[in-house]
Amino acid sequence: MEIEEQYYKNALENSINELEAIYNKGKMRGLEAIIHKNICSSFGNKYKCEKQKSLVGLEGNNIWENAGITKVDIAIKIDKSNFHAIELKVVRMPNKKHASTNQCLYDIGQISSDYWRLKMQ
Repeated sequence: MEIEEQYYKNALENSINELEAIYNKGKMRGLEAIIHKNICSSFGNKYKCEKQKSLVGLEGNNIWENAGITKVDIAIKIDKSNFHAIELKVVRMPNKKHASTNQCLYDIGQISSDYWRLKMQ
């Protein structure tokens, strides 16, 4: 079962003013938390929305041996046995903060890792 696109549109529309307020202060912390909050609130009582849900709790496996206990940013319970998982990444493009080769690709590595963890489930 697919979740209606309107839930996501509402969440982003509700987030824009809060995100702009933080950005206009010259800060970048807390952006992901704002989107988390608005995604979960946009579902209201129709679906149960949980933040930072353990992947093991969703009967998933961690594909990276050294990653410890992995969590998905948001898990939306569709029905008794179906979950819809969401991973959020707020990144600045291009990432000019890091000068080393290892660090400048960090965001891409995180996005790739999240994608494969969720795809393998």
